[in-house]
Amino acid sequence: MIGVFLLHKLPKRLLFLVLLYSIEPSCFVMRLVYKIFIGFICLLFPFFSGSQTEIQWSELQKSNGFIGEVLPLRADQFYTTRFSNNAMMQTIFLARHTNFTVDYKGKIKLNVGNSMASFVDLRILNNEVYVFLEDKMDGKHQLFCQKYSEECKPEGDARLLAEYPLVRSIGKSGYFSILQSKNRKFLSVEYQLQSRKEEHELFSYKIFSDQFELISEGEYESPYVSRLAEFSNHYLSNTGDYFLACKVFEQNERGRVQDAFSLKKVLIMHVKQDELEEFELEFDGRKIVDMRFSSDDNRILTFTGLYGEGMASVTGIFYFRLDFDQQEVLDDGFEPFERDFITQDWSEKEKEHSRRMEERGKGGPSLYDFDIREIVTLSDGSIIGMLEQFYTQTYTSSDVSNRLRSTTYYHFNDIILYKVSPQGVFSWIQKIPKNQISINDGGYFSSVARYITDSTMYMYFNDHRLNYDENGNWNKERNPTSFRKKSNCLAFATINLNSGTVDRQNYFSREETDALAVPGKFVSDYPNNELILVLQDGRKEKFGVVRF
Repeated sequence: MIGVFLLHKLPKRLLFLVLLYSIEPSCFVMRLVYKIFIGFICLLFPFFSGSQTEIQWSELQKSNGFIGEVLPLRADQFYTTRFSNNAMMQTIFLARHTNFTVDYKGKIKLNVGNSMASFVDLRILNNEVYVFLEDKMDGKHQLFCQKYSEECKPEGDARLLAEYPLVRSIGKSGYFSILQSKNRKFLSVEYQLQSRKEEHELFSYKIFSDQFELISEGEYESPYVSRLAEFSNHYLSNTGDYFLACKVFEQNERGRVQDAFSLKKVLIMHVKQDELEEFELEFDGRKIVDMRFSSDDNRILTFTGLYGEGMASVTGIFYFRLDFDQQEVLDDGFEPFERDFITQDWSEKEKEHSRRMEERGKGGPSLYDFDIREIVTLSDGSIIGMLEQFYTQTYTSSDVSNRLRSTTYYHFNDIILYKVSPQGVFSWIQKIPKNQISINDGGYFSSVARYITDSTMYMYFNDHRLNYDENGNWNKERNPTSFRKKSNCLAFATINLNSGTVDRQNYFSREETDALAVPGKFVSDYPNNELILVLQDGRKEKFGVVRF
């Protein structure tokens, strides 16, 4: 059953309007005047202008273990997976939800025929569920896909997708990797064959349509020996084109040093039938910290990310735009972070330490531990990039019995957003402060969820209620995120992609929803224009849907 908004769960502004409507006068003239007055009041409240989006909620219900993944199917319908481990084996459960209610559920069978297999992945193609399993038998490493019915049961026999022979004398084993395009129209299977470090790595690939028809396949060999090259990125575009990024490193007297300081060059490779088209990127001595692909539907490939100079970790952002039909780089750009931008949230002590380090010739202030979370190419060719600071700290101690105990702190901090215009200009760079720390949980309730349109990015993350005033607006305080019932809230930020301006509000609290948001499990379902929200409270869970 779909839950409804109760009065005490409504935002204060909406509750005020509901109460106004409930006291409508009986006189016709007074009703007319009253409705004009109500319309004027509505214009004053941004709730109705799109700054906040209404959520359709489920009820809080018992769960059968923590959710592994949410897989959208169609409007008002999605699948979830759940993992359960015991001493003997892993159990994976699949459930289909319609209007938030589980109508079918079952176990994923980890076997092919009479042989035990290992779970690799699960994908939805053309509104049908496929489970991918791998097995090593009869001297071969094999990948199978098993179709599942709407009732969450295996349908027909598992289909062999790929295989290669196992060679015991080769230490480095191969692997299978599965990618799906953002529009869900294409799926790729890549498998690396076994090789030694002094050999050139050999790969095979297959690309399928959403009808699971084979579109293309082939093999390709790395131009560089294994110990000198790293394939750092794999990407499948909305047009079914397959790309790789290859980092090539210098070797020292001992063999090689594979880190950012020994980086020789970066190649973008377009994988075509049994061949590679290479494009070398020019970085003029800068080191690449992280990068990511994006593309539009006009076969223009974009790659953007972070770079550093000298001994600095991260000093700026870069982008390249590539027309892979014409095999040429259209434009590129490098944008260093300004000193004030880097240090705007630093303490005076941190600033002074950075100044002394710079005086000693050890580099100026820089950012560190930022990961790329999202790269999007808009319909006009603009690029939107989103970065998040993430790092862990582990401390080990011993008790009176000399037993070691490790404690890991997970830090998910500031967000950095930026835009590159269709003309290749860095239009704006914006930082959204946050400070999320959790212990021994993998950061399960941290990080951010988002969806994006051509004009606006919408972002959600857990925060502290003291960071917002009585009207729900951000007061620029930086209290660490709270996950406690009395002080937690879910922040809702809207970013105007034309100007880069940010509006940040308290969206709802844990007290209001009786559960804690899990932004890392939210899913942006672009084909159906929905954001699926996941909330957890111990052994209970709650879902929500925002339509955009």
